[in-house]
Amino acid sequence: MEPRRQASGTASSHLSYDTKPGAVVLSADITGGLVGPEAVVNKVVVTRIYGDGKVVFVDPRAEDREICEGKLSEAAITRLFEVLDMNGFWGLEPSYTSPGPAELPSSVIVASRYGQPARRVSCHGGALSAPPSFLACFEWLVYPALQPAGVVRYQRHPMSRMELKVGWYYGLEYQKKLGTPLDWIWVDAARSSRWQDPGELLVQGSSEWYLETGYLEPPLSGAHLVRIGRSRSLGPATVAVQFDTNEIVLDEFGDLVGATRKLCPKHDAKLALVASKDGEDLYDMKLASHDGPGLRLVLFPQPTLPYRAARLLTLNQHGAVERVIELHGVADLAR
Repeated sequence: MEPRRQASGTASSHLSYDTKPGAVVLSADITGGLVGPEAVVNKVVVTRIYGDGKVVFVDPRAEDREICEGKLSEAAITRLFEVLDMNGFWGLEPSYTSPGPAELPSSVIVASRYGQPARRVSCHGGALSAPPSFLACFEWLVYPALQPAGVVRYQRHPMSRMELKVGWYYGLEYQKKLGTPLDWIWVDAARSSRWQDPGELLVQGSSEWYLETGYLEPPLSGAHLVRIGRSRSLGPATVAVQFDTNEIVLDEFGDLVGATRKLCPKHDAKLALVASKDGEDLYDMKLASHDGPGLRLVLFPQPTLPYRAARLLTLNQHGAVERVIELHGVADLAR
């Protein structure tokens, strides 16, 4: 028996979407609500459908104790986009509110057509505020109405103290352990795929300081995010730099709703002090493998490390400052 469908539009014969691995094209989730800290940490998105057909999802009956992965054909994904089209999803309001308590969870759908901003619709209290057409779309996107092929199931168990200390553990996307910190990301690296602290992608071992930009538009050397840090394993005049070229999907509000998770290598950069002024130190940055604009780093020396802010400067062909990019300590960004 098929899920119910409210026909409120004209079905398109085909809705194009990004077919690259790592591109999230459809997702359905239940967010918020009055839950404890443990439930927040172990929360898993109900359904994430990727352009290459991979589906990571949960069986609502197992709650967050189990994560599943399967595969959808191109025809099946196209059918889901047709269902959204027939139910007028693209014309729905971005959010709907219910008269119920503020602590009620929200049902959320995010859909991405190729080359267009992601469309996010959120309904507070689920059926209490959601139009019937939204509920029909949501039902199609979650198990058991959603039936991927070749499903494998992972019974979750807690991560160890050692894994937390080293900052990573091996595993596929659906093998996310209980207790994995909220800011950890999944790195797609074939047999070496793992869940990892994003800071550890940059600086392994004991970190003295770690800074990163916000979302960069236009990107810098193809990167929408740049991380700079230094660990005690590096020399006093060397920092580690990472140009994160993962593709990021933003909704119409500018909020992050999806991103690829490919591994971006780090590069060692030599620092040479150029000048000091009013407590600011200006360094020239030399990266052997960087073919983009010239880079300089402005650090604000403080009585105690880590640095909480800095500036990254890009130079034009004449050596003049062309762009100023603010850098922040990760703790500041998390506030």
